[in-house]
Amino acid sequence: VTLPGAYRDHADLQPGADAIVVGVEIGVEIWNSKRWAEELEKVNAHMIEKGEREMSADLEANAGMD
Repeated sequence: VTLPGAYRDHADLQPGADAIVVGVEIGVEIWNSKRWAEELEKVNAHMIEKGEREMSADLEANAGMD
């Protein structure tokens, strides 16, 4: 797959660099593999925080029912 220079620059894709193709809704994104790993860490941290907030809210809501 050949990407236009502007897309390669934006994604920091240099010749010979590893790339990741990620399915997103109805399309794909092409990421520099190091930048994708950093993004995935952020996404996972957000999901953990979100789950903890939701669990805390559920516990607080149920505590009032005792």
